[in-house]
Amino acid sequence: MKETTKFKAVCGTVSDLCGRFAKRVKTFLFRRDDVGNYLLFDSVGVLICWSMILELIIETLSRHSLWEALLFLIQAPYAFAFSALIIFFTLSLTLLTPLKAFLQALISVLWLAMGVANCVLLMNRVTPFTPVDITLISSVFRIFTVYLSVVEIILIIALIVIALAGLIFLVIKAPRSKIKWKSGVIAVVLSGLLIPGGYQLGIYTSVLSDRFPNIAEAYKDYGLPYCFMMGIFDQGIDEPENYSENEMDSIISVLSKLNAEQETAPENSPNVIYLQLESFFDVNYLTNVKFSENPVPYFTKLKSEYTSGFLSVPSVGAGTVNTEFEILTGMCLDFFGPGEYPYKTVLMDYTCETAAYNLKELGYATHAIHNYEGTFYDRNLVYRNLGFDTFTSMEYMQDVEYNVSGSWPKDEILVGEIIDTLSITQERDFVMAVSVQGHGKYPPASLPEGDKYPIEATFIDGKLEGGLSDISALSYYVSQLKEMDEFLRQLVEALEEYPEEVMLVMYGDHLPSLSISPADLSNEDIFQTEYVIYTNYEIETEYDAPGDLEAFQLGAVAMEIAGLHRGILTRYHQSMRGSEDYMEKLWKLSYDMLGDDGDRFVYDGNKERYPAVNMQMGIHPIEITDVDYDLETGLLTVNGTNFTRWSQIELDGEDLYAETVWVNSSQLTLQLDETLFETLRVVQYSPNGEILSATKAYVYAAPAN
Repeated sequence: MKETTKFKAVCGTVSDLCGRFAKRVKTFLFRRDDVGNYLLFDSVGVLICWSMILELIIETLSRHSLWEALLFLIQAPYAFAFSALIIFFTLSLTLLTPLKAFLQALISVLWLAMGVANCVLLMNRVTPFTPVDITLISSVFRIFTVYLSVVEIILIIALIVIALAGLIFLVIKAPRSKIKWKSGVIAVVLSGLLIPGGYQLGIYTSVLSDRFPNIAEAYKDYGLPYCFMMGIFDQGIDEPENYSENEMDSIISVLSKLNAEQETAPENSPNVIYLQLESFFDVNYLTNVKFSENPVPYFTKLKSEYTSGFLSVPSVGAGTVNTEFEILTGMCLDFFGPGEYPYKTVLMDYTCETAAYNLKELGYATHAIHNYEGTFYDRNLVYRNLGFDTFTSMEYMQDVEYNVSGSWPKDEILVGEIIDTLSITQERDFVMAVSVQGHGKYPPASLPEGDKYPIEATFIDGKLEGGLSDISALSYYVSQLKEMDEFLRQLVEALEEYPEEVMLVMYGDHLPSLSISPADLSNEDIFQTEYVIYTNYEIETEYDAPGDLEAFQLGAVAMEIAGLHRGILTRYHQSMRGSEDYMEKLWKLSYDMLGDDGDRFVYDGNKERYPAVNMQMGIHPIEITDVDYDLETGLLTVNGTNFTRWSQIELDGEDLYAETVWVNSSQLTLQLDETLFETLRVVQYSPNGEILSATKAYVYAAPAN
């Protein structure tokens, strides 16, 4: 009895102490001055301190380490302070409103959410969180479960719900206060002026930078807020110095003398295939790993027998379409804003000189092939502005097979798609094929009990310098490489038997999203993959071995070997590569062609030099031949050609039936209760629900009863 009384007394004392503490916290948080304003939320000094604390938290999340964040504060105090200044400016705006507490909480949550997003992304890839990631959100949702476990997804959802609930509570309960116009205006104006002034001083003294060749390193050097804001306000190609009509005329004049524009393709010109291999590189360059056998024996053989070399790409671990952009256009991503994806910015609105447009003008048919969703990176929209006649995505392929993870289609299907594309046209073809099998996360799924990967990987000394210690992740990745290497063998053997001359330019788009550092590689460069230029014919003309290349140079080199010289940038790289002012003039050409304020002097001012293409989805058109309805069973049967598992029946242009059953490539069925419709069509859906294409409406006459 006495023990119970003592326990109750202790509980009462603890409860009383907690109550007093909560009361004191509340009193501190909601202290008022003589005129009734809340001191905490109206204090400029408090906001300055809170901005620095927020910046420290954000950098801790981004670097996955409080110690690394403190080192950033000590080693780069100017960059740390400038990022904190950006945060302070956003918070200072709240001083001009009566809802200071709520708005300060909202802005703080948004900054913290940015830090959390960057923390999560850097667990799964090398590239940090940039404004472009927000524009890619529709594509990200499709692969969300690949990178995050169910527990992680639930945790993120729970955090979002808690944050929203807290904000809703604040908007209802948050105290209102009078506006201190004098201190508020001074804080906003002063911080607003310090940002551009501090930026210019930082650039002048080189403690800040406006160019991010390696965006991952930039985030470490300058902090997330600064780099993220640069990504928002610095997009497109900046105007280079001395840009003028005379300057552009002089470049074109010299170029014409060195390498005249080609009007027609030589009779022996080959079909040209660019093959971009997802996350593909020769893992034998890893210095602290040994394998039970060479994972890429055929690629090793190709490198020894054909033109090859290292290829410097603009990204690592992600950014597939940026390598694709450089290869197709010959432009350098360094000229664009930090972290920018031209596919998501300028190329959504403008066309651009590319290998596809150049070869179209020489009589080639142009095709894009990708064994993944057509909407990924908005390729179904962007490829129209890059000069492709057709685009065959996963939704237009038969018998798509997935790898062991169940997330990514195998590349083997591309063999038949490429050969089919070459065969279906009478003219020569240019094909841009983009693979997907090697995509991360590694491993996204465990092997069934008793199974093992075909190639065993072993760390020689514990782990890689970059931090990779999960041998199962590496083994999974290597198993995908082995299958991709076999895909290359099958493709080359098919091209050996193909009756027309073909050039195949194959290359890795970037290193995989594994924790690999330069110290882990014998070539000591995480931005290097490799390329091989294969031909199924003997090359008659002599040329110097190109050696190691930048991604934006590879297309021009391949075209030179093929005897093709169409396009300004193609001829520029062929003639001027290695010249003293090579990059400076390339910047000017790129700005003139694709800059927001570029005058297109090289095209005589014609901004419609390359009209957008009326691109066909799928190399084989999908058509309806006839429709049958069984009155007794209620089964609607649609007969036609080239149906796939992504084909759906649409009735009267409104009602979409996900219950469509794919029988085979020439038949779809749908169970109906009645036949109250007049027209139907077959629609190709991307898995995200977006319509890629549709057949013409088929007028249906209901059978008489």
